[in-house]
Amino acid sequence: MAEFGFEPWLAEARGLHRDIPVFVPYLEHYGETFKSASTAQADIAKIDAAGIRTFGCAINGSSGGYGLPVGPREIRWCKTAEPPLLPLQRTIERTLAHARACPRARLITRASELPAEPCGDSIGFFFLVTNQTQYVSVEAVDEAFRLGVRAAHIAGDFWTRSCPIHWSINGREAPVLTEFGRQVVARMNELGIVLDMAHMSDESTLAIIAASAKPVIDSHTCSRTLVPSSRGHRDEALRAIADCGGVAGIHFADHMLTQAVYGPKYPVDIYEPEPARLAYNRWIMSVPRDIEEFHRLRKSREEFERFLRDNGLPPPRPIPSTRMATLTHMAEHIEYMVNVMGIDHVGLGGDINGIGWDQWPLGMDHTGELPHLTAELLRRGWKEEALRKLLSDNWRRVFAECLPD
Repeated sequence: MAEFGFEPWLAEARGLHRDIPVFVPYLEHYGETFKSASTAQADIAKIDAAGIRTFGCAINGSSGGYGLPVGPREIRWCKTAEPPLLPLQRTIERTLAHARACPRARLITRASELPAEPCGDSIGFFFLVTNQTQYVSVEAVDEAFRLGVRAAHIAGDFWTRSCPIHWSINGREAPVLTEFGRQVVARMNELGIVLDMAHMSDESTLAIIAASAKPVIDSHTCSRTLVPSSRGHRDEALRAIADCGGVAGIHFADHMLTQAVYGPKYPVDIYEPEPARLAYNRWIMSVPRDIEEFHRLRKSREEFERFLRDNGLPPPRPIPSTRMATLTHMAEHIEYMVNVMGIDHVGLGGDINGIGWDQWPLGMDHTGELPHLTAELLRRGWKEEALRKLLSDNWRRVFAECLPD
């Protein structure tokens, strides 16, 4: 391993990760999370090495519709013929089958199931749904809760305004928060579904905070003061999350940590696709597709490049694969967010499995090396009390307040 400067504090950091029940709110599940070992960014062995005892199992609940950028600052929204909750139900059933193969895994649905201290080798997980199109009615919110959903992105295009705010949706400006959106927020509060502002515009974030009777979170984000990504939040919105008692989690991707990486890797905002990508998106949207086929095409680099070749279009602009950010950048970003929000309102974030291997900051190659970040914070003078809040207590407090008793 290359020398990064945190190595003298690594043994102490690993000890803290054995003593603290680490909480990571956003870990995307693609089938390997509950295996004892794999080549994924997170599996049981890596989760153990990090001391993680609770994590948000992020699944895509896409149903009812989907949207893609198809022109300069324009999203086209299409609906599917499937019942809105069917894809979510299938995904949850499939994920629970994976979890049952790991006797140590247990589903968390109530506040009383959140451990305050490490409990043997038990690993708790809760379902965080990364798409909001299934919430076509208040009754659908109730059904999602019955299926096990306990946290939800609510950044959308038909009842809230996702980022960036200046895009039109099917030719109209996305609303900040509709009356139906207020009903969804109220019902999620009543049931015990945590409201996640990830991918949300600042305008809708502030409106939802005003409408919510419970704290809100952002499971993985950054400060737009440090990085001009529309995926982050202005400091005003970060302070509002803190003021309502919520927590914001630090994003793990290099381009969300420092302008030194964001500029070279994304000379154009990632929410402003190049013309070739817009042409590909229009093709994807041109005919009705099964939702799983839609998402396969949307994420497939191979299919994208084949489309460009078949249509005589130039190849896509390459994104540098060099790892550029370091744990120092990550620690600096955490400390900036703590200065803005307070130590009680910042936690680990993630986007684990949602980011590429080449986007992890240098010094931390996968989930199992989270103690490396703690070692870097120890090197910078952090004390155990503050580290407990960042690694565990802040998330447990807000989830204990929001989940059903």
